[in-house]
Amino acid sequence: MTIRNLGARSVLLLLLVLTAGCEEPALEEVPTDLIGRWTTTDSRYADRAFEITPERFYLGQGDDLFVAYPILRIRIIRRKNQAPIHSVEYRDESGDESLFQFYVSEEEGGTIRFTNQREMVWRRDPGASVPWDKMQGGR
Repeated sequence: MTIRNLGARSVLLLLLVLTAGCEEPALEEVPTDLIGRWTTTDSRYADRAFEITPERFYLGQGDDLFVAYPILRIRIIRRKNQAPIHSVEYRDESGDESLFQFYVSEEEGGTIRFTNQREMVWRRDPGASVPWDKMQGGR
């Protein structure tokens, strides 16, 4: 083996090791700043809410319809010079893994903005009426 081949293999091995760790590790538990019931004042979503618990992700779909998904993992994706993206990984109705991604801010007691609708602000609202409370007899 020549020195040139050894150098090329070393660089390749180093790249493999560096890129293998690129995925953010899953958190051990749901961060407390995410737990809660979230609503928005945006009129388009006046009858919608979502809730994150330590085990489940509830998504209100309007007209008293909702879905509840088991949370598989939570990750915080950090990129240089960008706000961290929080990612809730869950299993959807068809059994596929799906992502719910958003930005979290401490402004006004804590807000969430979806990655695809950054202009819309969601705030924690523990008193919000949600259809899943009716199914579970309240909390």
